[in-house]
Amino acid sequence: MIKKSIFLLFAGYIISLISACICNNTKYVDFDEISILVDEPLISTGDSLLMYVEAVDPRFIGQASPGLSLFPTAYAAIDCDYGWGGLKFPISSVSITSNQDFNDDYPAGTELSPLFLLDTYTYEAPGSERIKPLGEVNPQELIPSELILYEIPTASKAHILKIEITRTKGDTLIAFSPTLSWE
Repeated sequence: MIKKSIFLLFAGYIISLISACICNNTKYVDFDEISILVDEPLISTGDSLLMYVEAVDPRFIGQASPGLSLFPTAYAAIDCDYGWGGLKFPISSVSITSNQDFNDDYPAGTELSPLFLLDTYTYEAPGSERIKPLGEVNPQELIPSELILYEIPTASKAHILKIEITRTKGDTLIAFSPTLSWE
């Protein structure tokens, strides 16, 4: 009888360890900083500015396992699905501005988001279906993404673009582009 109790206790322990390693709950990704990467800060005539917006040091966050588990903390620490549940704190708004006058309609500090397209390449839509005006895209698709500026500034000034992302938890993440110039 004692052997059977020890066996059942040991079997329960093993099953609990195994259940801690099975990821069947929604998990999220979180980050505290964003960055803007630009392949070429000197944009040639006829080309568009391409900016990549990425999370810096993303962390994958899980939820404790529902139901009976001897090790819920171990369960929450395992990253088996790598954030497929989306952003832990969704994006509520996106703002893009320049430190210089872009043209007569967009003076310095004016919202430039209407001039950008978003390539949602991470969501595997085919061809041109994945490139949409930034204002028509779910803000959650911004991280990671490629932004395409489809207009050229009229003034021949160097620009530094600022992207501000506000999240539902109330914080704002800010990133600046390198100095950009058009030929």
